[in-house]
Amino acid sequence: MQRVQSGVALEVLTSALRVINTGNEATQQIVDRLGATLAADAGVAVVAFSGDRHLVSATYPDEEKAEGLAAYGQTVQRANLRPYMETNDPALGHMVGVHVVPAPNVRMATDSSVVLAFCRKDGFRGDYRAVLECLLPALTEFWPVAWCALGVDLPTPVANPEDLGLSERETQVLRLLSMGLLATSIASRLELSPRTVHKHLGNIYRKLGVHDRLVAVRIARNAGVLPS
Repeated sequence: MQRVQSGVALEVLTSALRVINTGNEATQQIVDRLGATLAADAGVAVVAFSGDRHLVSATYPDEEKAEGLAAYGQTVQRANLRPYMETNDPALGHMVGVHVVPAPNVRMATDSSVVLAFCRKDGFRGDYRAVLECLLPALTEFWPVAWCALGVDLPTPVANPEDLGLSERETQVLRLLSMGLLATSIASRLELSPRTVHKHLGNIYRKLGVHDRLVAVRIARNAGVLPS
């Protein structure tokens, strides 16, 4: 059984490492693989930044189903719970996850931790806890490397944020995204449809030349479009 758990961990990280430099979301790969392995109803990755800011970096199987887990991930980070957590929720059911915090000797520029959380209404089966705990040490080593790789090609600050080509509405969407809101919540705030919000996000990624919301937010902060 230990070999099976190690195999899952290796497969998850290998998939993520393969896409770090291809413009795709490595975090999304991890959440998708774990969500499928755990047979979860929903999953989410929430990244913490300095200044108590959070960003939902990936969801499983889609944003709508992961909406409730986003707030849970932020609560875990604010309470500094780690490394493994497990609880029950009347609406979401059985919730499990890991809080990945880089080792004290690892210097990070802005990101401080990531929470991977999953839920299943009828409860998880099998060795779900063993899978997550087996993966945790590897994730602790993986994330500083991934964040460093994602930050290598960030542009220098621009004199005029408008040089990025973002419209006022796109900037509003990006600002709410940086606050940890998912498309459905952004749509509610701006009185738009989720479809319209996704269209704005697609335009933002295209204009910034990225496919990763974490990198998009970093570029916008570096360029002065969002507060650093």
